[in-house]
Amino acid sequence: MLATLMVMPQMGYDMHEGKVVRWLKKEGEEVIRGEVIAEIETDKATVDYEAYTGGVMAKIVAEVGATIPVGQLIAVITAPGEAIPEDILTDAAVAASADSPAPATVEAPAPAADAAADDGEVRASPLARRLANERGIDLSTLNGTGPGGRIT
Repeated sequence: MLATLMVMPQMGYDMHEGKVVRWLKKEGEEVIRGEVIAEIETDKATVDYEAYTGGVMAKIVAEVGATIPVGQLIAVITAPGEAIPEDILTDAAVAASADSPAPATVEAPAPAADAAADDGEVRASPLARRLANERGIDLSTLNGTGPGGRIT
């Protein structure tokens, strides 16, 4: 098996970049085809990013919180024991092809009635977070009216 390059997918026509919210797999862990390996935030939603091949998560290139342009390398999956070719990591900017798959599923809305999650995190869309930040609004003081009490 050749190394599989996992790039920032284009999840919509207007999407030019995405933010890695969380990695669900660590380097060295087994990855099954179709398994969710990361959560990616766009300006409209947080979506699951699925592996389109199985193997081992050989290298995570994009750190949590990093904003990455569409088509840029974020991780590499290889066969167990296979080394990552050196040229892959030196050329981290991979051009996105028009026919590359962009496996993504929309995150299911949370069932909670208010915007504050049990862990204290405010449930809000990325766009609502950005607008609140630009205008100096504390999201924890608002009541969400979106699905599951989310601030939209």
